Amino acid sequence: MPTTVLAPPKPTTASASAKPTTTVPSEPCTTSSAKMTTTTAKGSRLPFVTRIDLVTALHALLPSDYDAKRAAKGKGHEGDDRKRSSDTDDDKTSASSLFSTLAFSDDVVALIHTKSSGEMMRQGLKFLALVNKVGHELEAEAKNFKKQVEDEKHRTENLRNAVDELRVERDTAFAQIDRKNKELTDKAKEIVTFKPEARKSVVAFLAKAEKSVTALAAAEEREQYSAAIV
Repeated sequence: MPTTVLAPPKPTTASASAKPTTTVPSEPCTTSSAKMTTTTAKGSRLPFVTRIDLVTALHALLPSDYDAKRAAKGKGHEGDDRKRSSDTDDDKTSASSLFSTLAFSDDVVALIHTKSSGEMMRQGLKFLALVNKVGHELEAEAKNFKKQVEDEKHRTENLRNAVDELRVERDTAFAQIDRKNKELTDKAKEIVTFKPEARKSVVAFLAKAEKSVTALAAAEEREQYSAAIV
């Protein structure tokens, strides 16, 4: 029987009536470059190949039930299924990676194990409740802190106003004291200036008084003398 050396066969589709049959190859490969030997049997439409190559070819030729259903839906449905499956896998992966690293206040040691979508949903709701609680607490603390800041601001403004009033009163008192000191200084200067004149006036007044006393004594003597003569 003649033998032919061919390149590796490409997957081909057979008609519905033809069924593949497997037999041991009649003769081995004749050259090192040949990968397999094919022979044609009488009355058979498919070539005889080695068992491994035939299984590989059948696996490529015969689709699974799921692939057949997807092929029957059409290219549009196939694209939708692929996108939906990819989105679902991405969602599961991201959700699992998120919730598997979270720990809550009721069990701060054990991590969260998400074995099902229901458990994942419950853990997600618990996480959202925790976030909501923490958000309300932070909001309350922020309001309290804001109120404290406003109170401190008002208190600081009141103290600043009180200090300003005290500063004004102090400046007014210092101005009055300075004015009084200036007046006293001017009076002292006047006293120092009028002291020699006052001394002169006193001396002149004493001299006049002495003269008046002398004149009064002389007048009394004259009266006594006149009375004695009469």
